[in-house]
Amino acid sequence: MLLARLLGASGFSTEALTEDRLRAWLQLRGRELGLDAESAALAALDRPDEYARIEAHFAPPETWLFRYPESFSLLRTWAQQRRGERLRVLVLGAGGWCEPVSIACALLDGSGVRPSIEAVDRNAQSMARPSRFAGADLRGEIPGWASRFFARTADAVQPDAELLAAVSPTIADVVECGARHVATGTRFDVIAFRNASIYLNGETRAQVYRAISSLCADRGLVLVGHSEVQGAAQELGFKPCAAQGAFALERAALPMPAPTGALPVAPAQRGAPSPQRPAPSPQRLAAEPPPGPTAGRGTDATAELRAAVAAQPADAGAHLRLAVALDAAGDREGAAESVQRVLYLDRFNEDALLLAARLADARGATADAERLRQRALRVHLGRMRDEERG
Repeated sequence: MLLARLLGASGFSTEALTEDRLRAWLQLRGRELGLDAESAALAALDRPDEYARIEAHFAPPETWLFRYPESFSLLRTWAQQRRGERLRVLVLGAGGWCEPVSIACALLDGSGVRPSIEAVDRNAQSMARPSRFAGADLRGEIPGWASRFFARTADAVQPDAELLAAVSPTIADVVECGARHVATGTRFDVIAFRNASIYLNGETRAQVYRAISSLCADRGLVLVGHSEVQGAAQELGFKPCAAQGAFALERAALPMPAPTGALPVAPAQRGAPSPQRPAPSPQRLAAEPPPGPTAGRGTDATAELRAAVAAQPADAGAHLRLAVALDAAGDREGAAESVQRVLYLDRFNEDALLLAARLADARGATADAERLRQRALRVHLGRMRDEERG
């Protein structure tokens, strides 16, 4: 009954949570509570705090202060362009205060922005208001620009009151919280959903992404994990930001409504040029893939990547970069060929497995796609265990 609820209501994939793993955890938790495993399972069904503890154990928060520093550099630049505005931020599956506090730092740093950050997680224990960050929370460096927001001691940092005041914790299920905001028409300028989708089954993952798509404001940002960018871009229809290492997507500006009394404009035909389209900036041209279903094969960018592959045919990273470029250009067949070469050279490459899964979905091979996602999840969980031991 407990396993069924975790797989159904909580949306865990069957790879992230097996019956044997759950039984082992219940035995361990039962000893801590002075109960047998069956009684520990009943306690988890009856008590929200115990249930949230199980969820946190099998979907451990992969977060610390300023993880993915480039993301926060991007947020600082982005906030400078919205000086003085009131920005709403939603952090789904926060796993604690590290991510929301890091976001608060980036938005408050000299921009004049007034952020309101809602951090959502089912685990009340992880969302208790922090007095300090220490240990694993400090695995990364605190950027120099952010140091003024923290008081440092020998082995910890204490966030100042301004940071904590910007964050409001919400103890709730991510799917239910998203649905509630969708129902009220709430929109957010920044949404973070990082290193969480890989633990979810396909249906639950799709539900969350549908909610994010509805909740993200015009020209809003969505922050995801390093292995989630391409999948999230496909699910949301958003464009990955050009900033290397930021693992962020941007919602394009929504079309402006026609003025009252103006003649309606017929939708553009596929492949036809858009009338009165402003000239793209050099930065946009660099960030956007060339149009067309097979444009990737003849572009200078892919030519350079093909040359790199030819020079280093045993370099899995070179093949992966080519696969990503071909996929972005619409050449799915070429991308699939390249990603298979990656997996021949490195069958544990998580990014390649996720890209291969997405390509399999695109051609209708859903069973193959699910097997590839499960392989990616096994790699992901194994890497996390290695990091914990290290």
